Amino acid sequence: FVMHYQPKIDLKTRQVCGVEALMRWNHPQRGWISPGEFIPLAEWSKQIIPLTEQLLPEACIQAQVWAAQRNTPIPVSVNISPMHFHDDRLIGFIRDCLREASLPPALLELEITEGIVMSRTDDVMSTLKGLSELGVRLSIDDFGTGYSSLTYLRHLPVDKLKIDQAFVRDMLTESDAQAVIEAIIRLGHSFRLDVIAEGIETVQQLDLLTKLEC
Repeated sequence: FVMHYQPKIDLKTRQVCGVEALMRWNHPQRGWISPGEFIPLAEWSKQIIPLTEQLLPEACIQAQVWAAQRNTPIPVSVNISPMHFHDDRLIGFIRDCLREASLPPALLELEITEGIVMSRTDDVMSTLKGLSELGVRLSIDDFGTGYSSLTYLRHLPVDKLKIDQAFVRDMLTESDAQAVIEAIIRLGHSFRLDVIAEGIETVQQLDLLTKLEC
């Protein structure tokens, strides 16, 4: 398992404003295995926690290396599995990763799924609060695919919404997809949240999302 880094681009300046750390598997016999194949297996077998514990410290160290090299440090985001929210070691583990890498908490962003956020359990809320108090940034991943309560959303300690790439892929051909994107952007801005679009692959998508102030 290795870490790849995908850039996040500010659509106003067209400069890199962050990166997302992505787990990838280069199998010795089968070559590169799709994340859509191995991530569900890692979740099912409960190996996702030790895999994250192996790779998240590496992401923090890399973020610190980049911070030392740049005049403007860029944050690194890492996906956190819903299973971590049932592990009371998570907050301590994140704190240790930051300390060992000498990484300012604001340069680490944790991406969490919409489903786990909306579960509203005491464990989830306690963990979200604890992570926010550490100073790390929190982002809701694949936003728009679940059933978020807008009233509840405004009380969550989150900083960003990420629009699911399925909407971005269909936004030029399906009016419903574009309508969802416009609604998410307006919603995010009304709550003073940054909004990120995943999977921009064409100039037309880029131009429209820029116009929408994503």
